Amino acid sequence: MRLITVFLLAFLLTSYSVGQDAPTLIPDDPAGFDTPTDDPPDLDTDTLTPPSDDLISEAPNIGDKLQAIATRALVESGEGVLTNGFIIEGSGEKTVVIAAKGPSFQSADVPNTLQDPFLRLFQFNTSTSTFGEIESNDDWETGLSDTDRAVLDANNFTFSNSLESVIVRSLPAGAYTAQVEGKITNGVADEGVGLAEVYDFDTASVSKITALATRVFAGSGADSLNGGFIIAGDSARTVAIRASGPSLSSFVSNPLADPFLAVNRYNTTTLQFEPVLLNGTPATNDNWETGLSDADRTLLENNNFTPTDSLESILVLDLEPGAYTGVITGADGGTGIALIEVYDYTTE
Repeated sequence: MRLITVFLLAFLLTSYSVGQDAPTLIPDDPAGFDTPTDDPPDLDTDTLTPPSDDLISEAPNIGDKLQAIATRALVESGEGVLTNGFIIEGSGEKTVVIAAKGPSFQSADVPNTLQDPFLRLFQFNTSTSTFGEIESNDDWETGLSDTDRAVLDANNFTFSNSLESVIVRSLPAGAYTAQVEGKITNGVADEGVGLAEVYDFDTASVSKITALATRVFAGSGADSLNGGFIIAGDSARTVAIRASGPSLSSFVSNPLADPFLAVNRYNTTTLQFEPVLLNGTPATNDNWETGLSDADRTLLENNNFTPTDSLESILVLDLEPGAYTGVITGADGGTGIALIEVYDYTTE
C-alpha cells in the first residue's frame, strides 16, 4: 500500500511508514502557536483554484507519486487557521515549494479572500514530540534567493500579488506543517478565503512526499472546504477518501457535525472541475454506511480505515492520473472543523 493522503487536521503527531495502517491522529492545540505579529520576520473559481495546464503537463514526472496539493478554505484565527502537514520519506533532501495565496483569486464568486496571508513552516522534533518553527514568509518577493526564484521560474510558478507568501526549501526526511494565517495589523487579524499549496518539483532527489495534512474550517458556498490533489503516473489507482467531523470533538471545539463529501476531477479541455462518476452518478457520500459494497467495506476494515461515527463520509474510487478535489460541506448546512483523508490502496 502506498499512501497519498490529505488530512484536514491541525497537526500530524504520529509518524508512520508506508505499508502500515492509517496513523493515529493526535492534534496539538493550534492556539499554542503565536499568531503573526504586526511586524513579521523578513525572510475564479467556484471550487478549487485549478492547477494550470503548465503544471499538469510540465511538472516533472519521476514515477507514481503525490505531485501537488492545494486546499482552498475560509482561513480564520485560532482553530480556524489553515495548516498543511506533510511527511517526507527516503534518503537525501527534498526541495518543496509551499505557497499561501488570497488576493490573487478574488472574484465575484469568492469576494471574501484573505488579503494578506502569512506563511510559517514547522518541523516535527521526534525527541520532544513538538513542532518548531524553522522559516516564515510574509510577502513573497522578500527574502527569495536567486536559486529560489530559478525554481519558481522553471516550473511556471508565479504570483500576481506581492502580498502573497512562498517558501522554497530543501528538507530532510521528517514531518512538517505549513501554517497559513492572516497577518495582524493594528491588533486585528486578516480573515478570508485562502489557498495553501505544497508542490514537489524535485526530479533529482529519491525521497518522496508520502503524506499530506491540512486542517481548516469547513464553511458553505464560497467558504466550503476544497482539498485538491494530483495523482501522477500511468495507471488508475484505488483510493479511499474519508471526510470526518464529529469524531474530532475530542480535539477541536467546533467540529463539523455532519460532513458531506463530493469528489470532482479537473477537465483540461473545459478548464473546470466536473463530478467523478460512480456507477453513472456523481461520486458523493453523506453517511458512510450507506452505499458501500462488501468489497469496499472489507478493504476499509482490513486497513482500519472505517469512520468511527455513522454521520461521517467515505468513498472508494478507482481514479485515473489527473487533478482532483474533495469538497466537504455540512449535510445539514452546518459548518465547523473537518478532516479529509485520501489513501492509496493500490497493490503495486
